[in-house]
This record gives sequence, structure tokens and C-alpha cells, in this order.
Amino acid sequence: MAKATKSPFRSSLHANRSCRACDGCKVRKVKCNLASPKCSSCVAVDINCTFTAPVRKRGPRLTRLPTASDSVVFISPELSHEARLTGSRAAVPLLDTPTQSPISGLGLEISTISAARPDERKLEHDIVTIGKYLLCGLRSPDNVDLLEEIMAGCSAAFFDTFYALDPLVHRPRFDIHCRQICQTLRQHVLQEVSQSPPLAAARPLTPIDFAVVTAVCAKTLLMSPSETHWREPMFQASRKALALYTEFELENPSSGSIVARYIQSGYLHHIGKRNQSWLILGEAMRFAEVLNLHQKQTYEGDLDPWERELRSRLFWILYTADRSAGCIMRRVSSFCVNEAHEIDVPFPDEDFDRAQSGEANGRDAAGIASLSPIVGFNLNSRLWRQADLLFRELQYLRHRCTVGKMTLEVQDYARIRQLHVAFDTCLDSAPAAFQLPPVPLTASAQVGPEPGMIAVQSANVHVSFQCVRMRCLYAMAELYQASGQNYPWGLVDISLTKIELAREMIQVVKSLSIESIKANGEPCAEKIRLTGAALLDVINGDSDPALIARAEAHLETVIHILTSLNSKAVDAVTLGKAT
Repeated sequence: MAKATKSPFRSSLHANRSCRACDGCKVRKVKCNLASPKCSSCVAVDINCTFTAPVRKRGPRLTRLPTASDSVVFISPELSHEARLTGSRAAVPLLDTPTQSPISGLGLEISTISAARPDERKLEHDIVTIGKYLLCGLRSPDNVDLLEEIMAGCSAAFFDTFYALDPLVHRPRFDIHCRQICQTLRQHVLQEVSQSPPLAAARPLTPIDFAVVTAVCAKTLLMSPSETHWREPMFQASRKALALYTEFELENPSSGSIVARYIQSGYLHHIGKRNQSWLILGEAMRFAEVLNLHQKQTYEGDLDPWERELRSRLFWILYTADRSAGCIMRRVSSFCVNEAHEIDVPFPDEDFDRAQSGEANGRDAAGIASLSPIVGFNLNSRLWRQADLLFRELQYLRHRCTVGKMTLEVQDYARIRQLHVAFDTCLDSAPAAFQLPPVPLTASAQVGPEPGMIAVQSANVHVSFQCVRMRCLYAMAELYQASGQNYPWGLVDISLTKIELAREMIQVVKSLSIESIKANGEPCAEKIRLTGAALLDVINGDSDPALIARAEAHLETVIHILTSLNSKAVDAVTLGKAT
């Protein structure tokens, strides 16, 4: 047997770290290939590859009480709530770490948040450093007014249209953080004394606040047809700001860091980088598990009202994203909630935003204007909860038939029917604003003004509903095949059902405005693409000319819809059609 030799591409430094992983891989809990100068995982998510964590010997950790000589970590009021609930200490003694930043290789002289308590000047220095990088990326190194104008425009667009999809930002705090960033940059970049009134901020601005603001701006700019060169600098600034807290977050994840990661993940998904998006979303999910967001007691105790509400929204938006990815991309669920019992996490308060802003509960003539966007958010969460229950039952029965060689019993059919009916009727009681009018198949897609939040949510809910119905058809067919029994309707009727579901998806899309679907971005287009994939299955797998002709007619319509959305998903459908 040939003698193994060391790879010439692995440095001697990394050769001594064969049992280690870099800081980024530790956070994401993935295997590190220790490549030089960056491992493959760090290259994928565009962060610096560092080894700052000390090597830990095998065996139990030594514990001791902190002494007066120990350095402590400063934890903001937001983090102190989580530390109280998760049992972590408000002051955590840490070992000394190198002063080199995880992003120092990018030319930014920033030191990571270490054991030393960061004062306001330290936080301000870090914000200014990344702010200068952002201004250079915007091609205006000294134009803070441009940055303020961009942030103000993004705030207005986000809270008028896109907030319904990502209701994870408190507008008063968001606007204060935007003003804090601009005031700080004016003082340090332009050497000007701000003449603005003092901000009502409860604590100094942190890099995580900066990361959330720039992530929201990046994702909002992504939906804007103009000034596309601004969005990438915003996104990169958000990633660099979050990198400052890499070590600190390993032991003290916060709601803010989860928000930043979720929005960053959405940005990457919209531009077609699904693998990178999934990695960052996985980080957010693991931090959510550390905070025990899947347990009811996490929402009890002395919590700030917005923090309690934010945690509920974070759980359900991560739960929905995870189950949606499993449905669309066939990924294994990675958000490990307690499946042994019913999820008892409360749904978000539908009147919270109105109560915080002091808005009256009035309604317009149609009863739509005053409808809270959280109504649609909860409607979408309940839809995916019912879908998840159905899919898990089908998966369990399929596993039992495949591995246990058991057959389906009468009670199994009854359980499937009960869950299927519960899912199929979950939108029947939706508010009138979310009910779709009947639209003929020949009607053209509606083109109108910029959609409001309710219209954007309605598009997301109904497209998701039709997508899950199609996936449910596949899951049931696979179950009956695994059980050795014929599908009750037969193979021909399966093809007919696929075509009928595709027809209903087309009707749903044509009853909505193109703008409301575009506002949902690439994830919504991918759900429509599944309809095209089902039609391709009929075209390539059925032998009846009449069914094939009907499927081809509907497929042309689906491709036209995806093309009008400028979606990357159309490439997959047209490629499948060509082959």
C-alpha cells in the first residue's frame, strides 16, 4: 500500500490543527477542510478564515468563579434578557485572544469583541471603520448625506411594502439606529459636530445594530429597479459588522444577530446563491435553538415587550423557512424543535404594532387598510404548520412501510384524511383581504401600481398553498408505492390531478398582480417553478397524447409567467423542456 503523504497545499500551521476547525466552521457546526488560506466553507460565505479559539483538551472543563482580575464581557440590555433565560452569566470570563480581527485581511483594522469590556468609544470606533468601508463601496467616501438618503428611502420602502414578509424590525428603533450611524460618521468622517437633537437611544449603537440596518437596506435595494450598485456594499457591510461578534456570539447569541442572519440569508436567496443562503440560515436556526425559542417558557419572565414579540416572530419565520425549504428543495429539516409534543410557541400578537404606534383600530370601506400585516404572517405560519403535520405523517407511514414492511391500516387512512382536510381548508376562514376572486384561465395577469403589504402577503400565502398541494400529491403517491398498493385514482388520474393543480396555480397567479409576486422574490418564483416541473413529469412520463397536449399548453403559460417575473427559475423549467 502506498505511503500517505501530506498535501502540498496544506501549510505547516494547519497541519498541526488536524483535530480543529476554524472559527467560522465552529459557528456553523460544519466540517472544516483546513484549506489554506481559507477553508471551503469560509470561501462560500465570504468571511475570513481564522483560528482564534484556543485548543481545548479532552475531558470535562474546569470551572471556577471569576475573580476581580478577570476581564468581563459587556452585554447590552438586549442580551441580558437572553442571558437571564438561558442561564448564561451577564459577565463571562474568557481566555485572552489575539487582537487580529476575523476580517482584518480585508483591510479593516477592527478588533473583535473579546473579554475586555467594550466602552462606547470602542463600539463607536468599530462602527466608524465599517461605515467608512460602506461609504467607499457607495462610491462616495465623504458623502454621508447620500447614505442618510439611501437609508431613509429603504426605511420607507421596507415598512410600506416588505415589512409584512420580514416583520423582524421595530421601526422606531430602526430609524434611530439609522440616525445614529449617520451622526457618528459625520462626526468622525467629516469632523463635524452634529446639530441634530439628541437621540432617544437606551444604549449605544452596536455592530449588530449596524448589521441589521444594512441587511434590511440591502434586501430592500434588491427589489428596487434602480441604483443596483448600492445593494452589494450594504450587504458586505452587514456581513463585516456581524463578523465582529463571531466569538462573542458563540456563547451569547442574541435576537438581533438572528435577525441579521435571516435577512442576509434572504438576500443571498434572492440573488440565486442558495447554498450560501442555506449556510447562513442554518446559523440563525442554531442560535435560535440556543435561545430555546421553541419552548414556551422562553417567552415568560421579565422581558421587554418588543423582545418577547420578536422572539415569537423569529421562531415562526425560521420554522416556516425551514419547512418551506424542505418542501421546495427536499432538504432535511434542520430546525430541531420538539416534535414529541405539539409546538406551544405563541403566535405573534396581531395588534402589537398598532398598540405600539397608538394607531386607532379604524377601517376603510373595504376593511383592508387597517388590517395588521401580522394577520397575514400568522396565516402563512399556520398554513405551513398544517402542511408540516401532514408531511410528517406521510413520511412516518412511508418509513413504516419501507423499513418495517407493514401495510396501511384503516386508522392510517383516517389519519391521512383528517390531516389532509385540515390543510386543504386552512385558508377558508382567512380574512376577506386574503380571499382570491375567481379568475378565468384566459385572463391576463394584472399589472397595477406598487402593491401594499396585504397584497404581497396574499401572493405569498396562495402561491405557497398551491405549491404544497402539488408536493402533497407526490408524497401520497410515494406512500402508496412504498406500501405496495395502487394509488386510489390510478396512474392516469395522477397525471390529470397534476394538470388540474397546475391549472389552479395559473389561475391564482393571474388573479394576483405581477408586482405582488415580484415583491416576494425568487422563493415565490421557485414555488411556481414546481408547477412547471410537475407538467414536465406528465409530458415525459405519460403516454396519452391528449394529456401530453394539455400539459404542454399549461407549461407554456407557466414559462411565460416565470419570464415576466425575471426569475432564474425559468431556466430550470426551459432546460427540462428541452431535454
